[in-house]
Amino acid sequence: MRHLSASMTSDSLSLVHDAAWQRVVVADTWYRQSQKETNATTGSDSLATLVLKTGDEFTARFSNDPRAKDIAWRQGNVALAHKHYDDAAVRLERFGAQYPADKRALPAVVRSGDARYRLEQFEAAGATYEKALTLARTAKRDSLTSALEVTIPTCYYQAAERVAKSDSSTGERKAAPMFARVARSWPRFHHADLALYRAGLGFAADGRTSDATGAWEELLRVYPKSEYARDSAAQIALVNEKSGDKTAAATAYEHFASLYPKDPDAPEAMLKAADLRAAAGDNIGAEKARSQFLTAFPGETASVMQIRAERAGKDLAAIAAKSAPTGAPISSLLGKGSKSELKEYLTLAAAHPDLASPVILAQVDFLKAEETHAAYVSIKLTQPLPKSIEKKKAKLEATIALYEQCSKRAVAEYTRASAHRIGQSLIEFGDALAASERPQGLSADDLAAYNDVITEQSYAFYDRGEDAWSTLLRQSASEKDDPGNWLALTREALWPRLGARFMFHPEVDYPVVRATPPATP
Repeated sequence: MRHLSASMTSDSLSLVHDAAWQRVVVADTWYRQSQKETNATTGSDSLATLVLKTGDEFTARFSNDPRAKDIAWRQGNVALAHKHYDDAAVRLERFGAQYPADKRALPAVVRSGDARYRLEQFEAAGATYEKALTLARTAKRDSLTSALEVTIPTCYYQAAERVAKSDSSTGERKAAPMFARVARSWPRFHHADLALYRAGLGFAADGRTSDATGAWEELLRVYPKSEYARDSAAQIALVNEKSGDKTAAATAYEHFASLYPKDPDAPEAMLKAADLRAAAGDNIGAEKARSQFLTAFPGETASVMQIRAERAGKDLAAIAAKSAPTGAPISSLLGKGSKSELKEYLTLAAAHPDLASPVILAQVDFLKAEETHAAYVSIKLTQPLPKSIEKKKAKLEATIALYEQCSKRAVAEYTRASAHRIGQSLIEFGDALAASERPQGLSADDLAAYNDVITEQSYAFYDRGEDAWSTLLRQSASEKDDPGNWLALTREALWPRLGARFMFHPEVDYPVVRATPPATP
């Protein structure tokens, strides 16, 4: 090597050229001999360095020498064998770029990518492998092409993962575009679905709602059976809700429930969709979502009954608005063939009494009683009076029974309303007696006697009615609230009647007990 180095100082270019080449040959031979001596896969590290040095010196002076590419190939592989990965990556990639027509160009670029991968330079490795992929496709190396199509996205995925782990607060945000690129550039990558999922998480953390939902929606569309599909559907709803887009969030919750109807969270998702639509002012959409819930999740009894209860309440409110003050046509909603929400609710309430609303049941009972009461009031007492009284009395008893049934619900408003109506119904019977049709052909004396009997019978019902009202007021004396204003109505009806009883009692104005003056000490 010393003699050859001395020869390179000659003025003869051909001698210098030959000496430079011989130095390369001797260095490589010396290196190979060291391999044989140690029976190792690599030779001496110092001789490897000499191989690289002499090769660089030759190619620097004689770059056009056709043997330069052999030297470059040898150098790259020696550097790789000795784990000089940075140097090997540069040399081998440069070989592929300088000699693309050489059959060794493709393996050179592949090995360059391998060197970068071993250095965990995943982004650079992926880019290098992409160059190799172009060469492999041109060479129609199908097996290598397939292998690289797996390796390249793996590199980019690991690059994104490294960025994600680099900073607990911002890593996922910075890695999001990298994950998205992996999935979209390499859709057949076996972790493409996970890449999209993580891209969505990173975009969401960065406040990029549109990009986040776009990634998750793509995952649902391209990889519907992915293990991350379910969570992606849920995340779309959550992110839209967090951003304040109630309509988009509602749509996403509905989509989640339709995609995964057997998921434990599906019923709640549909209810959430209804609430969000209502909050957005879309009451029609909210009711549609609730109807979908009733169809899809009939086994969610408590929620089904709650929805039915709200709708039944609307039916009752409509009835009440039309009925005052003569009674409500509730039978039209509960009759045979009816499919009203109220009827649906009462059917459920009968099957699940522990979940039924006492208020609704009490209101239904009261409206039934009101309807019967209206029919009762309409009956006139005509001759023959006994038969007419029997008919009206039977209706009175039916009316009172219905009001008493309502009272058993123990709902203050309707208990008081029923008590008021019971008293009213009794007094109305007395009024009906007083106004009943008189027999024809009675003499004046007989008519007077007849009227006395009728009056006496009327007062029996008046007393019962007033007692019912008095009892109601006495039992509610300590109550401050008066829902429905029934206590006030009862006082207004009862007190004038009680006052009238004492109108002709002189002792009210003129005491009959003589006052005793105080004794003089």
